Amino acid sequence: MREKETVSPQLPSGIKVKWDGIFDSEGVYKKIKYWLDFNGFGGNFEEQEYYEIQKGDSKTIGARWYAEKRASGYFGYVIEMNIYITGMREVQMQRNGVNITLNKGRFEVKLGAYVVKDLSEKYNSNLMQKFYEKVVIKERIDEHKRLLAIKLYELQDEIKRFLGMPLA
Repeated sequence: MREKETVSPQLPSGIKVKWDGIFDSEGVYKKIKYWLDFNGFGGNFEEQEYYEIQKGDSKTIGARWYAEKRASGYFGYVIEMNIYITGMREVQMQRNGVNITLNKGRFEVKLGAYVVKDLSEKYNSNLMQKFYEKVVIKERIDEHKRLLAIKLYELQDEIKRFLGMPLA
């Protein structure tokens, strides 16, 4: 029976990154997707929701992503995120003497993660599964939770670095 062990506050709260100012919306979107692919989460990736709302000269964008990675025969890692961009407008800037188009607005991403146990749904008996998890593999469960938490905070730092935010 598939069950989950949370490693962070779950969405809709989650671990947050907020930025108000100038940023590259397409670039941050691609950076997050690249990070997921590079770290093995790209094989089972789904954009579960995407919307854009245009009001005057500003835009609101929202997206909900789900990414899963098989960590072993028994464990899987899931990262979920909600992306919100509000009051977004295009701005022209010069970088190294070249005109570029960036965005100005409020960007927020909320990240959540959990370890999925019995990924292949091998155990039909809840009693057998509980015994196996509490007696045989308790330390492995804790280790997988720790490893996924590290990955989640690495993703948060990668987003902050891309936006030019201080880490910590």
